[in-house]
Amino acid sequence: MREYTEPVREFIRVKEKEHTESMREREYRANKRDIDTYVCIHRTTLCVIQIPDGTHNFSAKLKMCVYCTPYICSVFIL
Repeated sequence: MREYTEPVREFIRVKEKEHTESMREREYRANKRDIDTYVCIHRTTLCVIQIPDGTHNFSAKLKMCVYCTPYICSVFIL
């Protein structure tokens, strides 16, 4: 294990925490099936989008999600 200075270690801790929270949030949305669920796939990003709630990480008009903006994504229904 490499030795890092304290500011670098803190930066790594923050990034790991953000990544973990982001993955938890995506997993939560993936498991929520009470309304129609769409998946927005752009490159390696897999984003779960809730419809018809247009405010939930998705613009139905533009077919994009917050993770992929400003890219137009392919939208598939599960």
